[in-house]
Parts: sequence; C-alpha cells; structure tokens
Amino acid sequence: MKKLFIVFLLVLTFSATYSQPWTALPGGSLNGSVRSIISFNGFRWLSGNFSQAGPIPTGFIVRHDGVSWVSTSSTTNPISNFCVWNDTLYGTGSFPVGANTYGAVKWNGTSWIYFGEVPSGFGFKSISVFNNKLVFGGTCFSVNTVPINHLASWDGTVWSSFPFPITCSWLVLPDIRVVKAINGYLHVGGDFNYVNGIPAGLAFKTNGTSVVPMNLEWNYHVADFAKYHDSVFCTGNFPFGPFPTNEGSPGIVKTEDVTWRQVKHGLKMRGTSMATSLTDLYVGGSHNNACYNIPCNHDDVGNLGKWNGASWSNESSGLFNQGNEIINFLYRDTITQILYALGDFQVARGDIANYIAMKQLTIVPVRLSSFNASLQSNKEVLLSWRDETPSDQNLFEVQMSTEGIHFQKIGTVQGNDYSNYYSLEYKPTGCGQYYFHLSFENKVSDTRYVTIPCLGPKIIASRQLLTIDTKLPGTLIIISTLGQVVARTVLTTGYSEVSLSVPPGMYIARFTGQHGLVFNQKLFIQ
Repeated sequence: MKKLFIVFLLVLTFSATYSQPWTALPGGSLNGSVRSIISFNGFRWLSGNFSQAGPIPTGFIVRHDGVSWVSTSSTTNPISNFCVWNDTLYGTGSFPVGANTYGAVKWNGTSWIYFGEVPSGFGFKSISVFNNKLVFGGTCFSVNTVPINHLASWDGTVWSSFPFPITCSWLVLPDIRVVKAINGYLHVGGDFNYVNGIPAGLAFKTNGTSVVPMNLEWNYHVADFAKYHDSVFCTGNFPFGPFPTNEGSPGIVKTEDVTWRQVKHGLKMRGTSMATSLTDLYVGGSHNNACYNIPCNHDDVGNLGKWNGASWSNESSGLFNQGNEIINFLYRDTITQILYALGDFQVARGDIANYIAMKQLTIVPVRLSSFNASLQSNKEVLLSWRDETPSDQNLFEVQMSTEGIHFQKIGTVQGNDYSNYYSLEYKPTGCGQYYFHLSFENKVSDTRYVTIPCLGPKIIASRQLLTIDTKLPGTLIIISTLGQVVARTVLTTGYSEVSLSVPPGMYIARFTGQHGLVFNQKLFIQ
C-alpha cells in the first residue's frame, strides 16, 4: 500500500501525572474575571470581563504565548465558550453589532467575524463538535430566522434545528448550559426538565435524531459533563439525588449507561466545570456550607477537587482560601499538559494571580512507545504503535477528535504475547484535521493528527452555462476582471447547472465551502 505522506514519525511514551503547585501566569495579572480559555495556534486565548492584561490594555479577549500577554482584536462582549473546528477558532456569546445581535464568532486570522443572528438580548452559551458540525446551546429560540429548540447545529453554511422540543416547567425559556460529544452521543445539560415531551430531568443524550433522557430529576441545573475512564461524569447544582442513602450525591454523579450513581459521598460543592488529566478528574465550583441531609458526610474539597478513581483530594491549596471564591472554568492543554483554573481568586503561591492560575501536570514515563498516524492512498488513516511489553492481556482503545479536545472511541485492538507492533485503519467521513490518541490502562497517549485534503468543485463552462460537481455544500460567486460580483448561487452536493447572462470574457469562480475553505478557478465565458 503506497503512502501519500507521513505526518510525523517520532517516539513517545504513555504518561501519568502528579500534582504540582498552582502558579500565576507570567507577564502580569488581569483586572477582571475570565470566562473561557482555549489553546489555538500556539497561544492560550482568554475571554472575560477584563480591560487590562499585565501592561497591555485589552477588551474582552487576550492571548498568552506562555511568557507574556499578546493583544488581539476584541469582540463586542466576552466569549462564553471557545471551540476549534476545522482549524478555525469559534466562540459563543451574545454580540451586539449595530442594530443586530449575533450568537457566534469565528477568527479569520486577523479579526472576528460575527454570524448566527439571534433575537436581541439572547445568545449561545455552549458549543461542541458533533457529527462534523458545530452544535450551539443557549436560550435562543431562533437563529438567522430559523426556529430552533434552544439547540442548533451549523455545517459551515446552513443553520438547522434538532427535531425535538426542550422545555422547562420553572422557566419561560430553557437554558442549555453545556453540550459535549462523548461516546458517539451529544450530551446536553442545563435548566430544563422535558425533551420531546418526555421527563428528562436536567440532561439527555442524542444521536441527532432520537433522544435518551438521562433523568437527573432535580430542579436545579447541570453545568458540565466529562468522560473519565469508562464513565460519564456530571456536575452542577443538585444537592439531592435518587439514591438509597439519605445523603444524596450533591455536586457530582456518574453513569456508564443512563443510571446515575454516587461518586463516593458526593461533594460539598456546587460544581461548575470539569477537566481530566491523564489519570485524574478535576472538578471546580463553589464551596457549599449548607448541609441538606443528616448525617452530612459529603467530601469537602473546597472549591477544587481531584478524583483519582477511588478518593477525593483538595486541590485548592495555595490557590485560594475555602470561602466564597468560585472556580468558574477548568481547562487542560493537551499539548503542554498544563491545567488552568479560572475563577474568583486573587493569589497563587503568594503571587498576584487575579482570576487565573495554572499548574504543570508532570509527565512520568509508563510503558509504551512509538505512536504514528499516516494518510494512505485510499484516503484511510493508518494508526500504528509499538508495545515494548507485549501481552495478550493488553487492550488498546483508539480515540479520534475533529477539534483536538473531545475524543471518542473508534476502535479497540487486543494485544498478544508474540508481537509488539499494532495498527488500526480508520476511514474519515470528511476533510480537514483529524486528531488521534491511544487509551491504555486508563492512560492516554500524546495527540497525533493528519490532514485530509478538501477538494474544490469541478466547474465546466459551456457558453453561458456552468456545469458544477461538488462534494461540499457552499456558495459560488462569479467575479469579473474588474472585481465585480456578476453572479451568486448556493450549491448543495452533487451536480448542478447555473445559467449566466454576462459578457464574454475571463472570470473568476470563487467557491466558499462549509469548512470555511475557499477555492478559486479561472473561467472563460464565450
């Protein structure tokens, strides 16, 4: 089998982590709270209610290069959540621009582009990649005049709604606080208690067409989901639970199907966000001094706890005192293995660290080496790796992501006693970047990626008629040599014909695809 190219070939090891102290980001502190953070193109991108980052005046958005702050153009309001899709940075929020309000933005390399018009005063809070589309959740009931059920998908060109209503008996408009793709399902949580007319508690999961209620049944809210080991964890504000003991499981629960289970005694905390390291689960939130049941033996981890699969530990030491401070957001950079905490605190190890601090998750070699990914001539991705201690007891799980953050299983490979080389082929369904890593004994490898080429449409001009064959939906415009747009049409996949009424001569056909990809082709019109 002939290979088109090999993206990389290097040796790596599986890794475990252990705790390091919290520290301030170098370069000075912020003067306001941070809502969201993500790594993109070598920077940490932060958004929130700040106007100063170290010595740099800024507005709502700033970048950090690991050493100092770097200014960037701002949006009209903070971004509530970031997401990377097809090598483009996206964000959600409520962005007033003139007389219009938009629910989403994307970065074009120099500035922010607003899209997804929503009713004034509304916006999106959550974003995820699911089925090769962006999914947005919030309180919005329409986007670009398309009616939605507070949950919408965008394929790069067209907005669409999900085919089931979401309602809340205690709110006029339900609030979708979190959407996350886990194990092939989109997990949806927030303030609501019915989906498709069925009681759903505060959460459900969907394959895009049908729904599975997850039945938390507490009239509060879900704040976040995370996959840890083989379970889906859920955190939020739910002090009671349908469990056999009288203590409930406040703050956090887990499931391997759709039945929620306690995580030890639960937390003396209202959870807001979760992040996983290679070995542990971190949960941040608001410390809760209230006790709803007697005896009250919920685990007290302050505002930041770490679950190692068996017990909780308090990770807030050196970051802030156990009081009213809140951890709003947790984020692990999968490349540098740095954990970031965003919240209402001022000091990290005696340094000024207003609203954000970090800790390095130290990498310790464990067992395996050599994990490679390459694109084959048949457009399949070959994933291969080497196990230095072969055994038929080993089981490898291969995971894939289209944005490098949320991974799902695409296959498993059983080890054997006689070979230390293994491989798996995967057939991508789209184009752009695909990210892969291995999971083995609850440890995860470094991330590898391949780029699947996106081909533009084939356009044939026959006098005043264009015959077009495209595998991507998008918009086609015809531009004269003077730069004037003389024709415009929206294309779906497959064959189509476009009639022109233009003077003979040379033109440019510019096609913008669903992933923001642009293709240009010269045309001679007779």
